[in-house]
Amino acid sequence: MLKTYSDEELLKQPVGYWTGVAQELVVGSINDTLGTMGIRQPQWWVLNLINRSDDGLTRAELPAGLRHHVDSSVTDSVADDLTGRGWLAEGRDQRLRLTEEGSAALATLWERVPQTLARIRAGFSDAEYVQLINLLRRVVDNLDGHSDLD
Repeated sequence: MLKTYSDEELLKQPVGYWTGVAQELVVGSINDTLGTMGIRQPQWWVLNLINRSDDGLTRAELPAGLRHHVDSSVTDSVADDLTGRGWLAEGRDQRLRLTEEGSAALATLWERVPQTLARIRAGFSDAEYVQLINLLRRVVDNLDGHSDLD
C-alpha cells in the first residue's frame, strides 16, 4: 500500500529522483517481459517500426523512425541481431521486412506486453494516466526536450 505524505513533504521531493526510479522500473519490467523471447526494447521498437511500414525499411531509414526510442548508433546491430534470429530478412532492394517467424514472435510479444503495461498502470484511471503523461510532457517541454507524441 502506498504510504501517504503531506503536500508539504511531497513538495520537497526531487522530481529527478522519482522519474529516474520510475523509468528504471518501467523499462526493467518491459525488458523482463521482452526477455522471455530473448530481446530488449531496441529490438522491440525495430520490430514494431518495420511491422508498421508498408514495404519494409532500409537500414538508413531506421534511425529517423526510432529517433525518440533508440540510440541511432545501435540500429545496425539491432537489425543484424533480428536478421540473425530469422525475424527480419533483407531483400535485394535492401529493405528489411518481418519474416513469418518475426511476425509470429511479434504477435506473441503483443500477447505478453499488455499484461506488463496493465501492471504499470494499475490503480490509475484513464484520466489520471492522461494527466501523468501530460505532466511528464510538460517537464520535458520546460527543459526544451521533444514533448510531441511522434
